[in-house]
Amino acid sequence: MIAGLAFGFKALGIPVHLGVLITGFNFGITLTVISFIPGDLGVQEASIAGILAIFGVPFSQGVLGSMLFPGALLFCAFIFSLGFLLESAKRDT
Repeated sequence: MIAGLAFGFKALGIPVHLGVLITGFNFGITLTVISFIPGDLGVQEASIAGILAIFGVPFSQGVLGSMLFPGALLFCAFIFSLGFLLESAKRDT
């Protein structure tokens, strides 16, 4: 997951040091787990963007990179699972 976040920032051309990226990711995950917001909507993204801003990454770029991360992660999982779905459909026919 951290590699996916790193690739997202790299694809956008936003330079983020690995230590800052790991710190932001860990705070984002931790605050998502302990938050009281229903459905944890946006907690991870806001936490990652905020921590990256504290460490010197411009806030708008942090928001952009942290919003790209869950979308890309879900899209990759969807594409990966399509192979299993198609294989299952072949066997059933």
